[in-house]
Amino acid sequence: MGQISEAKLGLVRSLIEQAPDAAIRSLLMALSVDGSHDAGLTRVQDLVETEAGDRRTRNMALSPITPLCRAPTTFGGLTFAPRTLALIWKALREEADDDLAASAFTLAVASAGNVRFQTQRAFTREEMDAILQKL
Repeated sequence: MGQISEAKLGLVRSLIEQAPDAAIRSLLMALSVDGSHDAGLTRVQDLVETEAGDRRTRNMALSPITPLCRAPTTFGGLTFAPRTLALIWKALREEADDDLAASAFTLAVASAGNVRFQTQRAFTREEMDAILQKL
């Protein structure tokens, strides 16, 4: 494969971002089996590893709403397209540049009801006031 151009690497990045979680896991396993790669494939493996780590974080952070983001079933109920998680995560990363904004987002989701979450971060009174002002 050799070197890969930035344009082609951008195309690969776009494909990786749109791939389902199961495809990313399979691709990561396939790339991890053989230890050494040429420079181009190593860059692709780095992209896949970064995306897999980002998705693990996303899935943990958005776990309260994950069950709602699946294909509709015959029994109905409220569901959103599976791609919804990725879109929310992308918007959150662009908008929530710190813990306060991320916490405000989580509280906004939880305020709709039927959602529980747990955080390990302790906030000062001033930080909590700033979070609540963002709602």
